[in-house]
Amino acid sequence: MSELPTYVPRLGHGEVTMMPPGVVDRATVTMFAAEVEEDQLQQYVDFVLTDRGGPSYHVLAPMILFCFLDSPHLTSSTQNIGYVSDHEVAVWVPLVERQGSSLRFTVWMPYIWVDTDIAMATGREIWGFPKAIGAYDPPGEKSSAHVLTTRIFRTFDPDEEGEQAELIRVDAASTSAASEWHSFEDAARGLARAWKEGAEKTHFSLGKDLELVVDFVEIALSRKIPAVNLKQFRDAVDGSKACYQAIIDSNLELTGFHGGGPLLGEHQVSITQCASHQLVEDLGLPGTQFKATFGAWVTMDFLANPGRPVWTTV
Repeated sequence: MSELPTYVPRLGHGEVTMMPPGVVDRATVTMFAAEVEEDQLQQYVDFVLTDRGGPSYHVLAPMILFCFLDSPHLTSSTQNIGYVSDHEVAVWVPLVERQGSSLRFTVWMPYIWVDTDIAMATGREIWGFPKAIGAYDPPGEKSSAHVLTTRIFRTFDPDEEGEQAELIRVDAASTSAASEWHSFEDAARGLARAWKEGAEKTHFSLGKDLELVVDFVEIALSRKIPAVNLKQFRDAVDGSKACYQAIIDSNLELTGFHGGGPLLGEHQVSITQCASHQLVEDLGLPGTQFKATFGAWVTMDFLANPGRPVWTTV
């Protein structure tokens, strides 16, 4: 492989990307698990990731996470720029990556919304996170709802204008909860217990080999959550082709813990059905209205570290 050309920096000239690692401080992540139809979700995993020709990826269990992130501070650890607040909504899909006889736990985020151009451009261009612009409205004094608003197209029609609309809403049973977890290890044990109980409700049990792959406490001890994305750019000549494609492996490195715990009670999830965001079909959700399997929250600091291609067209 030939040496890569030097990136032409535009810092000071309107640049909207930051060099990794990205630094996110005091991020409160509120998560809600949802039961899904495993075979349907696996079809979407294959379509985006496995069919590329690299490693194969398999749905870990018939559950996904809706994660709502609220942080006052996002910046780069390698560039002296400044910081922005960071509000994100993401769908987390736990997967097992198989390369030959090797198995490894990883996370895929097929849907992510952010509210700044810096977060969107950096995430897409460097790691391949499919970030789009959206507004996350956290719960307030008058509401316990977590709400994502973004541009949607209810149908694909050349005469229809896209509109800003509510796409995901979770009406949580409460707006806050006491901190029962005091370390990443506590959080890992609590999430593993909630995940196992949720999996048992779906009549799903982890296979013996998968239990070896997913040790949440071990992940907490390592302080690194692996993630994979499909990074791609349309070709300038033929827009139906990609001039570059790669499966990028990276990790979120946990650097500080500030509390967390379960969110008890029933949490109602609502999805807006529309042509532009086919979440129900892609993820195998039970419908546009359903109860979350469990809820939890954690406040932490983390780094979004540089990645590496595990498969590429180049």
